Formats: sequence, structure tokens, C-alpha cells
Amino acid sequence: MGSAQLSLPPSFDLQACPLLYLPVCGTDGNTYASECQLCKTNPTEELNIHLLDQHAKSDHPVAA
Repeated sequence: MGSAQLSLPPSFDLQACPLLYLPVCGTDGNTYASECQLCKTNPTEELNIHLLDQHAKSDHPVAA
């Protein structure tokens, strides 16, 4: 699968993610609890992580 680009408007600020566990893989090799958690990580850590796969891989570490 190719990587999917996640783009939010510049003024979009995610306050909190729903408490859903729908793991996704990021292009950084980590598994995130949800697509929302991946999106929140980018501005917080000043990264440019994209959605790699809708389903978590067992060999990917889970991101905090």
C-alpha cells in the first residue's frame, strides 16, 4: 500500500481524540492508537508523519 497524505487546514487544532482504539501505522514505523493520535503527533513533535496503513503491524512499536 502507498502512503496517504493527511492534510488539515492551517488553523485546525485538534483538542482531543476520541477514546477509540483503531490502530494505524505511520510512515515513521510506529503504530498509533488511531489516525487522530497520529495527526496530533505531527504538530506536537514538529514531524511530518503520514498514514502508511489502516491496520497496525505487530512488528511496529506503539507510539506514546
